[in-house]
Amino acid sequence: MKKGEIDFAFTCSGPYVEGNKEFGLKILAAPEAYGRNTYNSYIIVPANSSYENMTDLRGRRFAFNRSVIEFR
Repeated sequence: MKKGEIDFAFTCSGPYVEGNKEFGLKILAAPEAYGRNTYNSYIIVPANSSYENMTDLRGRRFAFNRSVIEFR
């Protein structure tokens, strides 16, 4: 977006704040679920994992699961 190569993107709050400061990124739409437009995310690990906090995850592999988005 910064380079003008794409027209829109789905992003979370962190990249939005940085993009807004750096090159004027603006919100076109925000998701709403159960009457609220808040954003929640979870960091999950296997049940038998020894990880207990974010520091334990430093240097580990990360997978990202996208949400299904429906435009109405």
